[in-house]
This record gives sequence, structure tokens and C-alpha cells, in this order.
Amino acid sequence: MTNKKNVPEIRFEGFSGEWVEKKLGEVAKRIIRKNKNNEPLPPLTISAQYGLISQQTFFDKQIASKDTTGYFLIKKGEFAYNKSYSHGYPWGTIKRLDKYNKGVLSTLYIVFKATNISSQFLIAYYDSNCWYREVSKIATEGARNHGLLNISPLDFFDTKLYLSIEDSEQAKIGSFLSNIDNLLTTSKQKTEKLKSLKKALLQKMFPSEKQSTPDIRFEGFIDEWNKYRLGDVVNFINGRAYKQHELLDNGKYPVLRVGNFYTNEKWYYSDLELPEKNYADNGDLLYTWSASFGPHIWKGKKVIFHYHIWKVELSEKLKLNFTLQILEADKSQLLNNTNGSTMIHVTKAEMENKIISIPSIPEQTRIGQLFAKIDELIAMSEHKSQKIEELKKALLQKMFV
Repeated sequence: MTNKKNVPEIRFEGFSGEWVEKKLGEVAKRIIRKNKNNEPLPPLTISAQYGLISQQTFFDKQIASKDTTGYFLIKKGEFAYNKSYSHGYPWGTIKRLDKYNKGVLSTLYIVFKATNISSQFLIAYYDSNCWYREVSKIATEGARNHGLLNISPLDFFDTKLYLSIEDSEQAKIGSFLSNIDNLLTTSKQKTEKLKSLKKALLQKMFPSEKQSTPDIRFEGFIDEWNKYRLGDVVNFINGRAYKQHELLDNGKYPVLRVGNFYTNEKWYYSDLELPEKNYADNGDLLYTWSASFGPHIWKGKKVIFHYHIWKVELSEKLKLNFTLQILEADKSQLLNNTNGSTMIHVTKAEMENKIISIPSIPEQTRIGQLFAKIDELIAMSEHKSQKIEELKKALLQKMFV
């Protein structure tokens, strides 16, 4: 354990000296060049996930006016500070331009380039939250204005940071964390490819309204699929509506709400004894019908499901994993008809009146097994990405001062 004060907790072998304190203005230079010739360059925005990206790509439209002569012209390798705060990014976001050779940015951004510091090191530093302590000193809660932090360029370049005096250590840190970013990007791309494969198979392995057989089938199955009204082969059971005083911080039964499918951060409980149909057990098929909608196979202990969730009981004509994919395919179709918005309410009557096509039980089993495997691969890929993100977050906290 070192007694030195200004050194990171985790360090590459061969480096031992203390890091030095510098003002940002000593290692970076502000860029104020304008797009005075109104070059046809992409207006950019900053995304915490995607970095500096064109407005057209991110918003699916251009927010900036056609005349961008008053905008900053930013070049590849230069940085921009978006002073707008958002969930998870209380002091804004700083990213380097890597995707384009040039672009234009609103003058609300602070643009700069690295001069006496490794650019890759600076990327990693601004991915950490070490810079928050300095920015928080000059941008208090009272200085916020319509989501924009009131930070002047002068104050921003007066913020201090610690860095190694050895260029090779800066470069090594930047390169190492860049490799982790590349690993994360590759992992996320794999997930997206698997999701695209699943979406394509859902379209091809289930017949359309006018078809009696799907475009793609397992060998050995030739019979036509039979059409049924969904409400005739499944039973949608309503969840229980709770009054706020009935939801407890502790109790016998967890109360499953829509948000609990995505996070374990907040659970409510109930001591009420209800009919057995109002409980969901591990392996039950559930459907969230409000806001974030779609089917889920519950994987957990016995719970009471809330009002915005249905339990889906199947007749003998249906297999569980096949039915899950029928509902997934229907969800995909609904999303296509609503420009991808997941904030959709579907009614019980609408669901019951849908017409679905059903093959034999053996064919259902094969289809269900295939998609269960794809879902497993997607979950494994997402889990890998999550672990890489957690590793990066831990390293960012320990590799900087």
C-alpha cells in the first residue's frame, strides 16, 4: 500500500511517481471556430451512449436550421461538453468526435482539443466521474436553467484534474480502457444481431393473416395451421388493483409491477390472501399491457401480479414457449404500426379478438425450443455486456485520481 497521496488505486507496473494537478486550460485549448462558410456539415448532438452523433441519426430529423454559420465547427479528435444534465449524468457529458471528420455544434457547447495531455487518456477521464467534483463546485443546484448547467467556458477551463507526468502511462491507460470499450461495442453488436435474427425468424416462421403455412418450417411438417380466436385458446386473468396503503415495505408476498420486470430496485409487498388465480409462480406466462407492453415468462418466486399485468392461462391446444413467441410476433407487429413506441396500451378485448394460427403440438414444441435457445443466447450476450460495463465502471473509479 503506497503512502503517496496523488496516485490511483490501480496502476500499471513500472509507474510509481505521484500524479500532478493541472488546470484543464493548461492541457487543452478552447475551440471557437465557426462554420463561417456554411459548409454542408452534419449538425451534431451528444449522446451519453453514442458520443457525438448527427442529429439526423439520433433524432431521425435535423433540429438545427439550414444556416449553420453561427455554429461551432468541430473537427475529428476534438472534444465537446454538453452542459445539459440528464438521468445518470448530473453534470452533463463530454465526448470526443470520432465518427465524422467534421461537424457543427450549437454554441451552447464548449469545444476544446487536447494539447499537453493524451487525447485517449482524456476520453477515459471524462468517462469517469472524477471530473464531477470540480464541475460541481462551479455549478450548484441553483445555477441550473431549463436543464442547462450555468457553467462559463472560463470556469470550465479553470477546473483541475490529476494526470501522470509520464506520457507513456497516460497512453497506456487510454489504450487499455479503449480496448474495453471496443470489447463492449462488439458484445452489444452481437446482441443486436441476435435480436435482428429473432425478428426475422418471427416474421418467417409464423404465417401472415392470408397464409395457412409459414415461409420457413422445420422438415417433416406439412399440415396447414389452424386459425383460432386468441380468447378461445387462452384466458387472460386480470391483476389486482392496489390502493397505496395496501402496498407494504415488507410482507408475505411480493407485488409484481411492470417496472419489476426490468429492475429489482423497488418492491412492494402484501399480506392479503387472495384466490390462487391472482398469484404468479415461476414459469407462468404474464403479459404487461400498459406503457411498456409485451409477454414475459416469470422467473422468480410466488408473487401477486399488479393491475397492469395479465396472467395468461393456456388451453391444451398451446405450448408455453410457442405461445410466448406468438405474443412476441404480435408485439413486433404492433411496434411496426406505431413507429417503434413502446408506450402502448392494449385492451383485453383487443387481445382476445386477435386471430392466431396454431400448428400441431410437435411443431409448436420445435418452434418453441428454437426461440428459447435464441432468447437464451440474447440473455447471455446482454449479461456479458453488463459485466463488461460493470468492469469498466470499477476501473474508471480506481485508475484516476
